[in-house]
Amino acid sequence: MQGVSGLCCAVVLLAGCCGPAVAEDVAGGGARGTMGAEVPPVVGSAERPEAVAPSGARRSRGSFHVGADIYTGIINTRSVDANLAPPIPSSLSLSWRGDSGHSFRLSVGVGYIVNAGGGAFEPPVELYYQLPARGGTLTAGKFFVPYGGFEWLYESRWGVMYQGRAGRADYAAAVVFNPVWRSANAYARVGRSWGGRTSLGVSASVGRGMMYSTSHGMAFGMDLGHDFGGVALNAEWNVAHGQNGPFLFGFGRLALNRLGNFTPYVGFYTWGDRAGELGNFRSLLAGLNVRLNRFLALEGAFARAGGRDVFWVQSHLNF
Repeated sequence: MQGVSGLCCAVVLLAGCCGPAVAEDVAGGGARGTMGAEVPPVVGSAERPEAVAPSGARRSRGSFHVGADIYTGIINTRSVDANLAPPIPSSLSLSWRGDSGHSFRLSVGVGYIVNAGGGAFEPPVELYYQLPARGGTLTAGKFFVPYGGFEWLYESRWGVMYQGRAGRADYAAAVVFNPVWRSANAYARVGRSWGGRTSLGVSASVGRGMMYSTSHGMAFGMDLGHDFGGVALNAEWNVAHGQNGPFLFGFGRLALNRLGNFTPYVGFYTWGDRAGELGNFRSLLAGLNVRLNRFLALEGAFARAGGRDVFWVQSHLNF
């Protein structure tokens, strides 16, 4: 599993101190949703397939959208083409939304994190069809599994998923195929929001290889988000169990959202794996995201990890 754990740690927090499972990593810091004005007040806003078809005027012939999600950057003289944390690949996409809530999405990776092989992503990144089903939606194909706030576990798998909402609560459950262990993995997440400022999610997963195809076979997690009125808190905690030992993960970040297109933040990542497959890691980080326009954002940050100082700059182009 060293290839998987090496890629996972190298991109989640790139700094060569993740333990014996990782030969040479570098530390990283931002997270999905932290680029400039995109910082959400609550956790769980990463791009899952929509749980409920949006209301509004129907288009009899549907609508197509061609998009791109491109990350480029330099970390202590090393180049990357993926968001530094969590491991989100650069991609090009084609989406279609028809009437009555039917939709389709194809996303193809265009960078190293997908095309190097032996990692968490195999092409295509996404390929699914979604349709309404009993008050929610049913998704079939390859999609990102519903677990946590995407600060640690961010994997796309082939399978089926049901999503729905009940008042201020949302829920999702999926059964997917694990290509390494050639077995089924199951994921579920239930979230609840209060007043548009606070959200809490609880996740669970079972099946050998459910976390980056390691030996862990069961996991539980919580993700939390709260807006203090200009200061956004995001946090996530995960614990996984397996025959070779448990895994623990913790994350926290505070971001100042009241400066317009400028969003400074501080945070930490920590994890430990007694199974020896994902290593052990601690990092403190601080950074600044700048929204240049509706399509482009820049991030510069510093992390202290494993006794080393790590600096990076990255851009994120999205349309």
